[in-house]
Amino acid sequence: MNLISYSLYDRYLDILEVTVQNPISSYGRKMFVFKMVDTLKIQNRTVYRIYFQPKKLNSNKLRGLLYIDAENFAIAKAFFRVYGMVNINATYTFNWLPKQNIWFPEKRKLVVVKGDNSEDLKLFGGTIMFNSSIEGLEQNASDRMYLKLESKPFDVKINQNVVTIQPAIRIDVPESSMSKPDGYWQTMQRDTIDRRKMPTYINIDSLAAAENIEHKIFLGRKIFNGYLPLGKFDLDLRSILKYNNYEGFRLGFGGTTNTRFSEKYKIGAYVAYGLKDDAFKYHIAPSLLLDAETNSWASVSYTDDVAEIGQIQFATESRRFRIYDPRPINISTFYNHKTASAYWESKYIPKTDLYAGISRSAIAPRFDYQYQQGNQLLSEYTLTTLQLAVQWNPFSSYMQTSTGRLEINKRYPKFTLQLTQAFDQLLGADFQFSKIDFRINHEIKYLSGQETGFILQSGLVFGEAPLTHLYSIAPNNLNRDALLKRITIAGKNSFETMFFNEFFSSRYISFQARHTFNKVKIAYRIKPEISVVTRMAFGTMENRERHLGFTYKTLEEGYFESGVEVNQLFKGFGITFFTRYGPYGLPKFEDNLSLKVSYNLDLGF
Repeated sequence: MNLISYSLYDRYLDILEVTVQNPISSYGRKMFVFKMVDTLKIQNRTVYRIYFQPKKLNSNKLRGLLYIDAENFAIAKAFFRVYGMVNINATYTFNWLPKQNIWFPEKRKLVVVKGDNSEDLKLFGGTIMFNSSIEGLEQNASDRMYLKLESKPFDVKINQNVVTIQPAIRIDVPESSMSKPDGYWQTMQRDTIDRRKMPTYINIDSLAAAENIEHKIFLGRKIFNGYLPLGKFDLDLRSILKYNNYEGFRLGFGGTTNTRFSEKYKIGAYVAYGLKDDAFKYHIAPSLLLDAETNSWASVSYTDDVAEIGQIQFATESRRFRIYDPRPINISTFYNHKTASAYWESKYIPKTDLYAGISRSAIAPRFDYQYQQGNQLLSEYTLTTLQLAVQWNPFSSYMQTSTGRLEINKRYPKFTLQLTQAFDQLLGADFQFSKIDFRINHEIKYLSGQETGFILQSGLVFGEAPLTHLYSIAPNNLNRDALLKRITIAGKNSFETMFFNEFFSSRYISFQARHTFNKVKIAYRIKPEISVVTRMAFGTMENRERHLGFTYKTLEEGYFESGVEVNQLFKGFGITFFTRYGPYGLPKFEDNLSLKVSYNLDLGF
């Protein structure tokens, strides 16, 4: 955890892992008001003491003091203060180096105390906890508790030649550092351990052992990615039980081998059975580790399964565990695909996830559909595709370990680009087309605890492509007359008022914005999280006359919906309410409304 930034000259500052605009940055200077308080001496240097606060007092609670050298305008000292659910005081002190004519960092000090709130407060998943103050300050020792962090640079060498091997890696943890003797760490100790501090270390070690913290971290990382470790095998939690209108209940078992089995290769597989379609599905994918440092894997796979038509999938999209996948529950239009593929995945380029693969798929739509190709009607067809995908996170920070690169500080925006080329006649393929998918994901977090998110996404298809591989833009509404009959589970980024199979596009662009407010206390233990959301999409369809047997509309005039989400109302459950409007608004008012149930699972990791 990076509780507080090291440098005060970066564009952004990190305070309790929340990124804020630096007041002295070119953009930050437009957000804050500055006032020179007085002039004083620090280490016999004349400095100006300057107070700053945000222009909009209600929008940003960061304020403080800057001590600016009168000669070179460098920072000689700084003090930041944040008021909110927690009160934060951060102090930076510097030491003047006359030979180098610079102020060099001397110490950082961070103090966190409970702020203006009467609720239980947890930071970093419970690493720092303050109990509620319902019974008053005098009866609650938590209100008197505080967190204090001090750090000092040591072993400082000035103007030494430094060769940075990987500039994009913020922290490098080589394999050799994992097996250092105790004597090595004693040389790094820069603080004395007195009779008072020694019991603290003993209690911390005892607490870590009693709470089994290391195992919880290991288990949490696995579950966060959708797996439960069972010896040498990681069980895929998402393969056990699913439901949709085509397969009914889908029972399955799958997973992948882990490093206890082998550090050089792994085998992923699953098998599933649909009770309604009475069919087995399976997948197998052996993989070989090419380079551990860059997480480079070479894999082959074979899959016989069904997939939703018009899906928008990015090969580099990270896998995150959800106890359910809400959208497929009510989908009935699937296609069967028997796919053989070979692919390569890597983080070879810093701050980038790479994917390259080639595949051949035999496609059989499980709904009434034919594609007219000249004088021929295709109800089943074959695709041979080459796919390249890039996920670029230029503002995130990474740590290099012996087991690969980890994203330790997620910053936005993030960019995803995917190129797909289908080849006619190659391995018996029936179609030739080019496909470009692009996405920008951006999030803004505020010190107040609120958050704003944006997603801009687009897809383009050039050439002839079947409807199964075009875009339906994630609809999530049942085509039923009454509002109450359409109640189902809300998705995360889906169009809640758009009916399944209502719109299809060969080229589209969509945008959505979400602002999440602080939790609102309605009653004891009822503290919902409220978000306001708006979404829009535009699209066109080329060669529309060639898609036969399936009716749909297009999005030339623009689709719009907005709504409110009241999440985590009780035991993780909430409700969402959306309405569609604009050119594709429906004549009957009730048909434009959507009422859904939401569920957010807090794993506590």
